[in-house]
Amino acid sequence: MPPTTPGRPRPSSFRNGFKSQVIGEERRRTAWARRTAGWMLLSTALIWCAVCISWIFYFLTPKVAPVAFDGGKTLREATQAWVGQGIKPDYDQLNLFLNAVLPPLYQFTPAGAAFRPFIKGMLSPAIINAADTVFSRNLEAVRKKGICQAFRLSAVDPNDLVFDADSRRVSVLVRGDFELSFQQEPARGLVRIPYAARVIITPNTPSAANPFSFYIEEINRVDDGAPAR
Repeated sequence: MPPTTPGRPRPSSFRNGFKSQVIGEERRRTAWARRTAGWMLLSTALIWCAVCISWIFYFLTPKVAPVAFDGGKTLREATQAWVGQGIKPDYDQLNLFLNAVLPPLYQFTPAGAAFRPFIKGMLSPAIINAADTVFSRNLEAVRKKGICQAFRLSAVDPNDLVFDADSRRVSVLVRGDFELSFQQEPARGLVRIPYAARVIITPNTPSAANPFSFYIEEINRVDDGAPAR
């Protein structure tokens, strides 16, 4: 090998330096592609891991046979079936419904009729408006004498039920007593006034406003011939 001149680099040093520069430039130029390939490889590995974990949970989860529940008829189907049978309501349910509606309708004190708002969905608005009108008309006398009125309903006689399949309505003869007390005149004691009325009831789909299967459409007072006591 011929001796090199002192102070001058060897030819191989030029070749090695140029090669390293080319390799470095190539790596910089392909860095984005290599990073993209790495992320794709990582995401593919994560997807396969998730798939494997899903299958492992599937095989480890106990297998239980599905259970089917028979919910019975819907409210609409039940109401239509009841109406189609000519409207023959349960006697106990009817008595419960009348006791839930009529006493709050007729009860009042000098402070007002506190329970009427709770029965608005159970009977015709015209009936409540009529009761409010009567109370407002006599409000001055009620407050002056301290009149408190309660209503006691008697049990419905099954013979007083009339079913009308054509109109889909029930007619019920109800009886009871108004019980009046006078806070400003306690010596008068309790005054009872007999009550009798023909109540017309139609079918109702139970709801939050009216949980019963009945709805009062009309109340017509009738003369039962019993004196006040």
